[in-house]
Amino acid sequence: MLNLLKDFDPSKIALKMIEMQKTAIDNTYDSMIAIQSQTEKFTSSLLDQIPYLPQDSMKAFDEWNAAYKKGQDEYKKSFDDNYKKLESFFTDMQKNAAKSKSKPQGATA
Repeated sequence: MLNLLKDFDPSKIALKMIEMQKTAIDNTYDSMIAIQSQTEKFTSSLLDQIPYLPQDSMKAFDEWNAAYKKGQDEYKKSFDDNYKKLESFFTDMQKNAAKSKSKPQGATA
């Protein structure tokens, strides 16, 4: 039993959990993008068939879509940047733990 605990590394477990969560969030994000894209195509097609719709309304719809896509991109970039920081934190923790294990018992830093 003690040999199992000797090789126990909480940072590896944390990294695997974070990786799983990132995969789930990425898949959810991709699904949301696909749904939004299909909705945009459907709505655009529907609005194109209305002959008395003012051009200003179509322009507003296009601007709304552009703002929505910009928000999506900013969200994804923010998530990816913060994920890298979190991953770096646990990777650094692993490196520090490996360094401390490799030092002799009586050595000082």
